[in-house]
Amino acid sequence: MRQRNRFGVVLLLVAGLLALPSRPVLSQNGPSDWGAPGSSRAEVGGQPQVIATTKSPPPAAISSENKLPPPDDGLSSRMKPVTPEVTPPPVSPLPPVAVPGTLPPLPGIQPVSHVPENPKAVETPVSPLPPKSVQPLDSMATQEKWDAASQLAILIVGPENTVPGQAIACQIHVRNRGAQMLTAVEVELPIPTGARVIPTDPEAERQGETLRWKLGNLEPRTDRVLRFDVQSAQPGELHLRPRATFGPGVGLRTSVVRPPFSLSVSGPEAATLGEKVVFIVQVGNHTTSPMASVNLRCELSEGLVHPEGREVTADLSDPLLPGQVRSIQLEALVRTPGRHQVRVTATAIGGHRGQASWSLPVSEASLVLIQRGPRQANVGEVLSYRLEVSNPGRVAVGPVRLTQALPEGVTFGSASTSGIFENATHSIAWTLPAMQPGEMQAVTFTAQGSKPGDWAMPVSAVAQGTAEARATHAVRIDATPTSSLTLKVLDDRLAINGETTCEVRLFNQGPNAMRDARLVIQLPEGLELISAEGPTRWQQHGKQVVFEPMVELRPRIDAIYRLRVRAVSGTDATIQAELTAAGMDKPQQAFRAIQVSARTGGR
Repeated sequence: MRQRNRFGVVLLLVAGLLALPSRPVLSQNGPSDWGAPGSSRAEVGGQPQVIATTKSPPPAAISSENKLPPPDDGLSSRMKPVTPEVTPPPVSPLPPVAVPGTLPPLPGIQPVSHVPENPKAVETPVSPLPPKSVQPLDSMATQEKWDAASQLAILIVGPENTVPGQAIACQIHVRNRGAQMLTAVEVELPIPTGARVIPTDPEAERQGETLRWKLGNLEPRTDRVLRFDVQSAQPGELHLRPRATFGPGVGLRTSVVRPPFSLSVSGPEAATLGEKVVFIVQVGNHTTSPMASVNLRCELSEGLVHPEGREVTADLSDPLLPGQVRSIQLEALVRTPGRHQVRVTATAIGGHRGQASWSLPVSEASLVLIQRGPRQANVGEVLSYRLEVSNPGRVAVGPVRLTQALPEGVTFGSASTSGIFENATHSIAWTLPAMQPGEMQAVTFTAQGSKPGDWAMPVSAVAQGTAEARATHAVRIDATPTSSLTLKVLDDRLAINGETTCEVRLFNQGPNAMRDARLVIQLPEGLELISAEGPTRWQQHGKQVVFEPMVELRPRIDAIYRLRVRAVSGTDATIQAELTAAGMDKPQQAFRAIQVSARTGGR
């Protein structure tokens, strides 16, 4: 019914508007003065309102029950464009604006670079990583803990630009942003290549191309400013990247509380196969009342042997008094290598219970074998070797069988300590007695190079319950050295007190190096030595001049020896030179005769 009344009212209103005369009318708010034909506006409370215009007087008053809403813009509502509602996207809040003189908060750790002034700067907060914890940090009072965390920030500032050779002033600001004191604060500044730093304030230590400031402790919410001038001779970008280290002033403090009923087990850090080990089990009463019926149960892992088996139980005969700690020994024999464990459980009347364990790594008993001897020789040269066997373990081992194999190019000479050469295997065997922990035994043998080539000489040692120890020694056998030895005299006819020079030339003709070449020159009775020179040092023994052996004379190389001699009698004389070297079957000799006249100064 109400809708029909409203429809009828609308029809009457439209008919009345069409019949009104065309002239301005007064609105409820007063006369209109806009002057636009057919429309009028007025300001109400500072806001314009649209007033409908007509040429006829206003219609009769309409009852409040059927009153129409006032028109909003003089147009029919049917002509309004329909604008869909659009939900504006969420707007992220703007980052906080840094207040001059304060350090803006920055997340994370970033490298610090030199940036221009105006005032541009980069701040690097240096924060320690959160410690590992059994309980995640997020599940605890996260914000409170991070508020109490140690925080250090670095800010470096400098001018925007400069010219080559001009010094620019820079500052490094170090701030403790946390609520805890920082200790051992140090700042390092690597100096870029081509840059020069002029005196700093405070003074920094210079280590190579790095400046270091040791600032010590830094109180909470306090700053330190490091000033310096830097000068660059080349154009381009100048990057200054300081870094800092520090320690927290307050660490983690955890109370270690002794339980009322304590249990612990200890033993050796390591063991070897076959060793007897002892574990110590301690049980303690830290209450004010005695504990009765204390029971211990020990479980041994496989590989540890006890007469009662892998599970050993024991009861304390007397009650455990308040404050008393008692120790019980448990012995076991190690039978297999690996990592073994001992687990102990203790119980007492009153619901007291404790558990403890001990881990024991076990290695096989072993021998250490070392072979010492020459690695190069000539055919026919005698080789001397020494074999050393030691027991670094914790238990005695033995007897030990030691075997030295000889290759095809080496023949057996002799062996010590009852060594036996086995022709079938071409090896030397020794049987050594049992060796105590830390004991060492040595044997020796000799051999001779018989065939040129590179030969391996493997040796092994083994004892019951131990792994075999091996070592290999290689030796190179060269062919018999071939050399030429010549002796010349500058003047072979001398008068009494006349002098001459003798020259001995040694030449290595072979394809291999000659080793331990030793030259001896024998002077006759009518000559005496004035001086000598050669590739090695020399000594005079009566009428002999002995030169020390040369370690090596390479192929196709010669060595020269010279002697200056004086005639002291009128007897004809002969000078003799003799050479020995490693691998030579017999010495090599050279001779030279000199005629000496009885006339003084004549020939």
